[in-house]
Amino acid sequence: MKAVEEPTVNRSHSLPQVRKPPEETEFGYVEPAMIPQGRFTLKQAVKFIADHEANPNTWTAAAIAKEYNINQDNLEKILFYYRTFQVHIPEDMRKKIPEKVHIETKEEQKQEMLQSKEKEVQNQKQK
Repeated sequence: MKAVEEPTVNRSHSLPQVRKPPEETEFGYVEPAMIPQGRFTLKQAVKFIADHEANPNTWTAAAIAKEYNINQDNLEKILFYYRTFQVHIPEDMRKKIPEKVHIETKEEQKQEMLQSKEKEVQNQKQK
């Protein structure tokens, strides 16, 4: 019988002391503590793009560039080409969604209120 050789273990690398999985972060990575001037994090980019979309008169490219110390020409290109996601549900898909999950738009709510008021008026006329 052949003696089984034990694998050699390289002890130059220590094993991790904490064996818990790392904490989950918002964008899947830990943001750096220091950000070089002229750079920004993904979280900051999403924030200033959303701010610009919500209120473009207040959050102009010049105001954002000054706030984050970013080149204004590059920022204008970012604001032109990038947008936050918007969810649009087509009308035919809304009919397929069960009532419990159905998301009503403001227009649908207004229509339902008008229809209910019309029904009340018709019921009063019939009496």
